[in-house]
Amino acid sequence: SMPHGAKHYEEARAPAQRAARLASDTADAHYLLGASLKGQDRTGQNEAAEAALRECLTTAPAHSDALNNLADIYIARGDS
Repeated sequence: SMPHGAKHYEEARAPAQRAARLASDTADAHYLLGASLKGQDRTGQNEAAEAALRECLTTAPAHSDALNNLADIYIARGDS
């Protein structure tokens, strides 16, 4: 039988491994979050997408997909 608490560690392993992989490349993690939020019709989604994409660009300023998605948000909003 498993020692007390071992089951919780087993259950937490996969999410922890995913988090570690994401943390190793935070620019892409922020990009994916922003891209997944962009263009959804819910209130505040584009603002959240913009924040995530801007965060991506703080560590990867030349991230072309993030730049393109951010431009899409600005165009849709009417910014130039």
